[in-house]
Amino acid sequence: MTSLGYLFSTRSFGYLLGSFFAGRLYDRYPGHKIMAGLLFLLGLTAVFIPLSPAVYLLALLMFLAGIGVGGSDVGGNTLVMWRFKDRSGPYLNALFFFAGVGGIAAPLLLEFFLRRDLNFEWAYWLFAVLILPAAIWLMIRPSPGIPITDEFDGKAAADYRSVILIGTILFIYVGIDVSFVGWVYSYVLMTGSGSSSQAAALTSAYWFAVTAGRFVMIIVAARIHPGPIIWASMCGAVVSLGLFLLFPGSLSATAAGTVGLGLSTAALLPMTLTYAERSMPIRGRITGVLWVFGSTGAIITPWLAGKLMGWAEPIGLVYLLLIYAVFGLLVFLGLNLYQNRSSGLKQDGGTISSNRYNSG
Repeated sequence: MTSLGYLFSTRSFGYLLGSFFAGRLYDRYPGHKIMAGLLFLLGLTAVFIPLSPAVYLLALLMFLAGIGVGGSDVGGNTLVMWRFKDRSGPYLNALFFFAGVGGIAAPLLLEFFLRRDLNFEWAYWLFAVLILPAAIWLMIRPSPGIPITDEFDGKAAADYRSVILIGTILFIYVGIDVSFVGWVYSYVLMTGSGSSSQAAALTSAYWFAVTAGRFVMIIVAARIHPGPIIWASMCGAVVSLGLFLLFPGSLSATAAGTVGLGLSTAALLPMTLTYAERSMPIRGRITGVLWVFGSTGAIITPWLAGKLMGWAEPIGLVYLLLIYAVFGLLVFLGLNLYQNRSSGLKQDGGTISSNRYNSG
């Protein structure tokens, strides 16, 4: 079991590399062809992972799977933004909604095989088969055109400060999401606020809340600009985490906070990307860098949360995530102020390069 811990690290490292380098490929070559190749890679790893006879070979396969997932994530989001441009908000939420459906369905499918005393290999092989239609469909479909400079008229040029601020928001969101869903089960048991079955139910409730929130956002994002949605989501996350502190040990408060946090954070990732698309030119390499920020949060924050739960009792998890959520609000405020100031300076200098959506 100790050596299996390397699998998470190798997959995360592969995800980082896949996110970073795939973004540059999308800027140069047809996006659908790249995504199809990455999906075929995922299919192959799904075939061989359950057959691996040694942990080091399994780690290599997980590394390759991480590359496939990271590159596919960057490609899916980048190509959606290139295809739908200013109308990408609902489509990004739909993209993440289906990701949530997959997150719910995959463990249930694996359990289906195990409950019937079937070899778990068949679950992996079914995943591999299910990947094929999408990969083949992408191979034969024309890719969205790679944007040229003229298509970015009216948007402020992407600068490293904006990318860092937006990337920090993704670092915070993904860190909260992965840490909470990974530790809420232990939190409930360590605080004595519920049984193991209730703790498991809360984990599922979080995922259902996230998926339901993204489904609602498919409609809402078509009518409301991303800025107010991000503000409301971040404030909702702060309030939801506050319930844990106001009513420690209460199962009802824990359940309400869990569902509230899931609903609040559901739209943060897709709407932050939508905000970025409206604010600056989105190249594949920029999406890749933003994804590196998010995946870094997924690595660091759960580790830090586990340490705090050991040093400061389980409530340390809540304090950490609450600090993250408040800091996220401050970062988004700073992003708005910086972009407004930057846009104003450019106009004063005689160059009209206004941000199409700065105020939030």
